[in-house]
Amino acid sequence: MLLLDTCTLVWLDSDPALLSATARQEIGNQARSLFVSSVSALELAIKIRKGKLTLPMPLETWFPGVFAAHGIDEIVVDWRVSAATGALPLLHSDPFDRIIIATAKLNNQSIVTPDQLIRAYSDVSVVW
Repeated sequence: MLLLDTCTLVWLDSDPALLSATARQEIGNQARSLFVSSVSALELAIKIRKGKLTLPMPLETWFPGVFAAHGIDEIVVDWRVSAATGALPLLHSDPFDRIIIATAKLNNQSIVTPDQLIRAYSDVSVVW
């Protein structure tokens, strides 16, 4: 089971060539076991609002469309994810990435991400 980091989700949809060859292969191999944290929608909304990202359509349309196009399921951030996020060592200061790390740990998933700081968590599997 793979949990896609927010940037991986965007690249998968907009320009898969930005993904590593390993990431593309693993995503293809796990086509029925792809997941994204619901926190990615908030992260994208903030980036759009700040002018750091433009999507080809409104986020409210894009997000479910990408899920449908790539067979991705959403994992909702609940109290368990929140508690696990708070218990993580402070190796990464980005709250969105910390939530993604906690989500992956709770669900025994590998995270597909180029983020080197996520690799600092030795008990998290990273694909890139």
